[in-house]
Amino acid sequence: MAFNAKTALLASLFVLVLAFLFKPVELLVHAFTKTYFEGNSFGKSLAFFGWLLLYFGVLHLKDHGRLPAFFLRNPHPFHWFLYMVCLASLTGFFLHFLVLYTTVPGFTLQDSSSIVGTLIGSGDRIEWEASYLGHTHEGKIALSQVTQWLGAPLKYDTGRPMYAIVPFAALFSLALLVMLFFAAYFALQEGLAAYSGQHNVRPMLWGIVSFGLLVVMLDGNFFTAASQLLIGLLLFYWLKARSGLALKPWQEFLYPLFGTGGILFLGSYLFGATIAATYAFSVLAFSLLCLVLFLRRFAVPHRVVWLLLLLFFGYQTFDALVGTGFGRVLHPGEKAVFFVYGVPADARDPEIAGLLAPHLDEVVVERHGWIAFFRGTVKSLTAAKFLETSLTEGLGPQGYLFVVYLRDQEYSTLLRSPNDLSGLESVASDFVSVRAAGSGSYTLTGPLDPLYANLFTLNYLHAAGNENPVVISR
Repeated sequence: MAFNAKTALLASLFVLVLAFLFKPVELLVHAFTKTYFEGNSFGKSLAFFGWLLLYFGVLHLKDHGRLPAFFLRNPHPFHWFLYMVCLASLTGFFLHFLVLYTTVPGFTLQDSSSIVGTLIGSGDRIEWEASYLGHTHEGKIALSQVTQWLGAPLKYDTGRPMYAIVPFAALFSLALLVMLFFAAYFALQEGLAAYSGQHNVRPMLWGIVSFGLLVVMLDGNFFTAASQLLIGLLLFYWLKARSGLALKPWQEFLYPLFGTGGILFLGSYLFGATIAATYAFSVLAFSLLCLVLFLRRFAVPHRVVWLLLLLFFGYQTFDALVGTGFGRVLHPGEKAVFFVYGVPADARDPEIAGLLAPHLDEVVVERHGWIAFFRGTVKSLTAAKFLETSLTEGLGPQGYLFVVYLRDQEYSTLLRSPNDLSGLESVASDFVSVRAAGSGSYTLTGPLDPLYANLFTLNYLHAAGNENPVVISR
């Protein structure tokens, strides 16, 4: 099966059109992009397809001999691409610690694991950003700079709140945009180098990996679960380019996807996806894949081994796509609690309860401005994503609305802020409680993890009149 750039270009365009026309296709596309690129909005899916159309369009020009000469002058585009990605990653980590240093009262190294969140709003349009070592957002100031140049309004996660608190944001955003431009240029060059009759699927794999790493430069950095999947794919791409392994085209494409799918199981389910464990088991999953490839060279029965590996890793990849793209699967009779943000200002509790009625019985809603809690008993088999879709279509939010399933677990989160938190204790809620912890800090107890406890507190500060509040949680 020869890889053809024109076919891939048309296929990408076809899937994009289907995603616009049919909701199930949109959800599947969202599941894929969220698993491999960690995006909550459909905007990242659009960016992905935009990249594929550009990428395959450039390869198509090569087929017809119309490619500009400057695309073919670099003998080592792969190395230069990685240099740009690593430079942007280091810049993102530097900015993260700079923000912590300038916002955390009495910053010490113990605060390195803290979450720093900020929020900015205008009317019903509100953007929220939170950044921590496991998923940094300081790099998104580059996206914010572009949206400001274009005069785009607040709507999705464009990095505008983070732009307001990063020192010298304009300078760093320009530097990151330059890095992104050159990284994209080198990625196209590498794709052109990989596009030959001997490596049919390598260019397609590179189109996915390169986009993911371009995203990592600005959004997430190298400690996210998605980046581990991308690193696994990148290693497989590099190994295949320098080995004599003769794989069939479907093996070239599916094996790394199945192999890296095991990373989420080993890292997230067994070890809580800590930074060290995620990296360690990324290497383990990929090493296991390489071991089987190595055994194929000898008279070792490998069909059963391959079958077991594919079943195991294939299930984990499927589970990741379903869990990440569609949210928690909900079973009939299950009593569930949810947290939702992005609720329009004119929405009322009875209206929200009515929209949830097809999915839940005995719905209880507690509204706090831009966010809300709700609980109920599940009527029939569904997923959190479908509850989110019902609310989005019924409420018509200006930005995006997101529903989070809250596990049956109680968290205790320490909250600090350069803003005044003195009234936080008085917030009445059946879902969370707040008490003073001394030195101007507070402890929030309830089903919200530190990330969403941060958002809950930001919402309170914004309602109290703070235009660009900052909260630190851990």
